[in-house]
Amino acid sequence: IKIKFEIKEIYKYAFPVFLAFLSLTAFYTIDVLIVKHFFSDVEAGYYAALSTIAKIIFFGTFSIGNVMFPKVTELNELKVRSTHLLYKSLMIMFFGGAVVVGFYFLFPELVVKLLYGSSYLSISNMLGLFGVIMLLFSLCYLLALYNLSLHRLNFLYPLFLFNLLEAVLMFIFHESLMQIIWVFALVMFLLFAILLLMTVFGKNEAIHN
Repeated sequence: IKIKFEIKEIYKYAFPVFLAFLSLTAFYTIDVLIVKHFFSDVEAGYYAALSTIAKIIFFGTFSIGNVMFPKVTELNELKVRSTHLLYKSLMIMFFGGAVVVGFYFLFPELVVKLLYGSSYLSISNMLGLFGVIMLLFSLCYLLALYNLSLHRLNFLYPLFLFNLLEAVLMFIFHESLMQIIWVFALVMFLLFAILLLMTVFGKNEAIHN
């Protein structure tokens, strides 16, 4: 049995997927580059360590989206609503990430000391907030995957817009590492709110149509 694949359609789908992941990766790359530009090597090293610890939340929860994606795609092909899967995935990711964030707030010095040693304890007071940022980013990642599974593309516009907003605001407000982190937190909160609204109230826009 020969199965015919539409290569053109695959490429049309692969390109927005590439753009989405490029933009998502940029969110936790722009801040590191800006810190390296405006701060000393020592402070940049502290920030890199802080960012790495916080990313544990993302890398510990992103598999939820990878499990959700094919299920939502299948339901979409069957023309069955899949919002229940989105809400369930968001809840699992939120509560799973919130446990780690809570630990970061309660025992920041212990976490930093275990992973990087006593010489990095100065970043412990920023760990909880950075954990919140990465939890918000994880939720944004999940929403992006959900939109891709439904062949929606409109969500790409706020992604690119907030990449630019993050860069501009951090270029303007960089008096301290904490100020950089607060800018990052604001950007992630606003992006999550916008993506959530677009996802809940959006309509399917199949790429192959």
